[in-house]
Amino acid sequence: MASSRVAAVRVDTSRFGEVEVDETSVLRFPHGLLGLESEASAMVLLEREDGPYHWLQSTTAPDIAMVVTDPWLFFPDYEFDVPDEVQDELGLESTEAVRVMVIVTVVQDGDRVSATANLLGPLVVNVEERAGRQLVLEGTDYTTREPVA
Repeated sequence: MASSRVAAVRVDTSRFGEVEVDETSVLRFPHGLLGLESEASAMVLLEREDGPYHWLQSTTAPDIAMVVTDPWLFFPDYEFDVPDEVQDELGLESTEAVRVMVIVTVVQDGDRVSATANLLGPLVVNVEERAGRQLVLEGTDYTTREPVA
């Protein structure tokens, strides 16, 4: 009888030490991320269970982790279309399977901390297939540094 257990994946990270997640938590980015094209595998780690921010941690490079968030928590009017070829590539057949995240940059200047979101390059993930792609939106006023309130 075959086992239905989900395999555990152990990942060494510079920020969190060794992290163990089940393999269903690992996302594939076949094209990598912009500027990190060789990073084709990552996992989402919760900052806090009820918090708006998470970490997207590379499974192969311990030093690569970035803050991500659901853009609609801060930008309720955010909208864009996922091109048909990306939908086909990711196997997106329903909106229930889609998760969108944006990368957040946090800057500390003395006692002042500010954050911006990259609304120009959202991460689109098929949660059922665990495959994602970073888009570069065209013909929009969104930027890579939209202030997060």
